[in-house]
Amino acid sequence: MTTKLTFITIAAISSLLVGCNSSSSTVRPQLDQVFRSICAIPMQGDTPLMFTVEEDTAKVSGVVCDGSPAAFSKMLAAHTNLKVLSLVNIDGSADDNANLQLGRLIRKSKMTTSIGEAGHIASGGTDLFLAGTKRKWTEGARIGVHSWSDGVNDGSNYPISSPEHKPYLDYYKEMGIPVSFYWFTLNAASASEMHYMTNDEIKQYGMVTEQSDDLGITPVPASLSSLYTKTLNFDCYTYLQAPNGKLIHIVSQDELTNNQIVRARSVLSHYLTNYTSSEYGSDKSAITNKMADNGSVLLLLNGSDDGTNPAAELDGQPLYQNEIQVEGGQWYINQNYDHRDATFEEILHMVHDYGFGVDQNESFLGTLPAYQAEIRSAQVKALTQKTWGGGDENQSWIQELTQENSLSQEYLAAVVDSYYGLWGAWSDNAVSENSSSSSERQKGMWGIYMAKTRAEIAVEDPLGSILMSKFFHPYLMYNARIDESFDGIFSLKFNTLKPYTNHSRYLKDITLTGSNDSDVIVNELDNVITGNSGDNMIIFSGDAESYTITKVSNRRYVIEDNRERRDGRVTVQDVESLKFKNVIKVL
Repeated sequence: MTTKLTFITIAAISSLLVGCNSSSSTVRPQLDQVFRSICAIPMQGDTPLMFTVEEDTAKVSGVVCDGSPAAFSKMLAAHTNLKVLSLVNIDGSADDNANLQLGRLIRKSKMTTSIGEAGHIASGGTDLFLAGTKRKWTEGARIGVHSWSDGVNDGSNYPISSPEHKPYLDYYKEMGIPVSFYWFTLNAASASEMHYMTNDEIKQYGMVTEQSDDLGITPVPASLSSLYTKTLNFDCYTYLQAPNGKLIHIVSQDELTNNQIVRARSVLSHYLTNYTSSEYGSDKSAITNKMADNGSVLLLLNGSDDGTNPAAELDGQPLYQNEIQVEGGQWYINQNYDHRDATFEEILHMVHDYGFGVDQNESFLGTLPAYQAEIRSAQVKALTQKTWGGGDENQSWIQELTQENSLSQEYLAAVVDSYYGLWGAWSDNAVSENSSSSSERQKGMWGIYMAKTRAEIAVEDPLGSILMSKFFHPYLMYNARIDESFDGIFSLKFNTLKPYTNHSRYLKDITLTGSNDSDVIVNELDNVITGNSGDNMIIFSGDAESYTITKVSNRRYVIEDNRERRDGRVTVQDVESLKFKNVIKVL
């Protein structure tokens, strides 16, 4: 569909998950990275469609002409790793047949199409967007539609039965777009005008398979920037809002990735999500409100806890960059204990101090004195029986904790870490430069806690096991963002050959990020799995005949295991195939 509109646009912003104020230098693209359409038809001043390759993404702008399919094919031959077309500014097409041909080539190559917040597509550009097997859109991007014209009549002037409509109807059917969308475009605006679709219209016609991430990360707000300053390298901010409307602040320095920031916020959210069947956690609103009232602040700091970061002197709970693992990242997959995951421990300290409350202080700041009494009782027994904190090498540390009145907090953190599998891989084969004896590596929390798995807690520390059941969910309540660097099969099912599954076995919902072709093995927790812009396969335990597959919407399916206590009820979004023991089903 042809349109002759001129726009001044801002270049699309890269969505790589690095710090929220990150910048990159401007680099002139190499000749073999730019592919321009060579047009035989007059372009009347319009810029021919151009593809600019950056790693596995091509940025696309201009107007489609008869040479655009060849430019796309040439680019694809030179860059076989391409997976994403980022549509920056496409005003339309000067050749409708070439536009439909290009759209089919895009679909055949299984490209993801994406529009950033400053993006603009119209007319034939909208048709190209619809060619993506996955289509990402950020709110604010403009999608324009109107009637086509043959130079004399608009398409809306032809009878519904006219063969003139067939090329477009066939195209939309091939793309999986309802034919009602075609009739909508004809009536939305004449060929000389443009209608920009509303959010409701975009949703109604299934234009988008997934909306681009809104990670909820911003620059540090003015109300906090005088304390958490750029001089101290603070540049990112997020929060959790308590039921009373107040905020639990999370401020980050500039070397943490967005995925690390989201991970920290997710773990905090996990702790504060109601656990309806528990004694103390069925309604956590009072705890969350109290944390906000007490001014809780989580400080995400550059580097390691080595005493060199001056921001550690600020009020707040510190958590360091080098001790935040992200699901799917190398530290996580390899269970690298030189970068051991302290996220759960440090955030729990903040919840404990400012939410639960700690006894034996001048004042009790929390809302759960009865639960704290049980924690204290379990801690005293564990220390007495040397279930936790035993050994001569730990006694100076225990004395320090006693003086700080932080024994109960450190004990509970050790139990929680083991409960969620963070020490299950700690063994003689664990990756770490820390020197530890073989016996220490068979325990949790650097050998300080006798149990390193959930099953061992029940045997070695029964009171600790009871504490878990009274507040903490048995599985993780956040949707884990699998790091964009991950490439392979991510397992949610425990496998002794994959050390990270000591922890991932407690994940329920995950979202693959990036564009690598990654697959997922399900567990029994009724998973919700969202794919990325690559090819994704979900792997089940049994034969296909023992599952019921229901299509919920265009890219969303529910797969229910008819056999109890195996794979449960799995919901998948934006994945390409399902693998069963006896067959692979393409969605």
